[in-house]
Amino acid sequence: MAGPVDYTYVDVVRSICAAVESRAKIVRMPPSVALAASWVTSFLVRDVVLTRDEATGLMREYLFSTNPHRVGTSLGNWLRGSDVRHDLGRTYSSEVARHFR
Repeated sequence: MAGPVDYTYVDVVRSICAAVESRAKIVRMPPSVALAASWVTSFLVRDVVLTRDEATGLMREYLFSTNPHRVGTSLGNWLRGSDVRHDLGRTYSSEVARHFR
């Protein structure tokens, strides 16, 4: 993600959890288990939740960019915005519906 700060995947998840005041537990698991859970979830929501390539990239911490940041604020500051904090994660947006339906 292009921005002034590089985050690890777990840092992004923790930041989002804090911003939306989630009590969700972050559980580390083998990639095969995470992908299996993703496939079940994908079936239930009729969408593609996580692909094998995306999981591989996340395991390699591909959450940084060599490009200059495109926004005037960091992820942390953006997440602390009241409009973001109250709206983030309230509705589900389907990748399949957005791009293929």
